[in-house]
Amino acid sequence: MAGIREGLGVQADDDLLARTILAWTALFGLISFELFGQFVGGVHDHAAHFDHQLDRLALLIGLSDQVNGPA
Repeated sequence: MAGIREGLGVQADDDLLARTILAWTALFGLISFELFGQFVGGVHDHAAHFDHQLDRLALLIGLSDQVNGPA
């Protein structure tokens, strides 16, 4: 984590940095899945699904203290 912290020029502890990288890659995956139709047939309300996942990621990295909307 020290190399990543130095490369990005951020002051964050290892846990927060790891959770932030996880959230970033999950967001990238959500967008990619949406763009390339990977949710077709499995997710019926794409906007609600995306919003819920964003809420979960915000919770993961400490930008929120609760998940909004239905689970």
